[in-house]
Amino acid sequence: MGGDDRADTDDDHLLELNDVIEPLPDLWLSKWPRAHKYFGPNRERLVPEDEDENMEEDFKFANDDDFDEEYGNDETYADHMTDELAEGENLEYDKISIVDLGLANEPPMITNDSLEVQFNKKKPDDIDSEEAKVVTELIRKILRYEPSERPTAADLLQHSWFKD
Repeated sequence: MGGDDRADTDDDHLLELNDVIEPLPDLWLSKWPRAHKYFGPNRERLVPEDEDENMEEDFKFANDDDFDEEYGNDETYADHMTDELAEGENLEYDKISIVDLGLANEPPMITNDSLEVQFNKKKPDDIDSEEAKVVTELIRKILRYEPSERPTAADLLQHSWFKD
């Protein structure tokens, strides 16, 4: 694996942690040499410049023949996505959520689904929404970035979910 590939993989992992678990700690961001590519000064997510062109090609905005065939040519793909997002739907592109940043004619920001969304998509049928909430809260505690904030094995065994 080359240096650029390794850096891209590391960046992808850090972005996944940020999206799925919780925002990265300030200390981690300050030590991440490429954080400025992905986050603005107020920690807002940015579309990296080198990915901007690829996204437009991947999403094939207005006048895409396949889109026109499915939705008709009165609506662009961007319009369709905006309508779907306005209705509160969680769109997916290759299993990655699309977040509308409200930027006209800009490709959408691609982020990973939160832990709760991913768990709910794959949870067993016998786990209801209340139990799913308990499980995801427990997983979040276990996956805290700061080791001293994580529960011990003894703490986990005392958790009500393990006792029930």
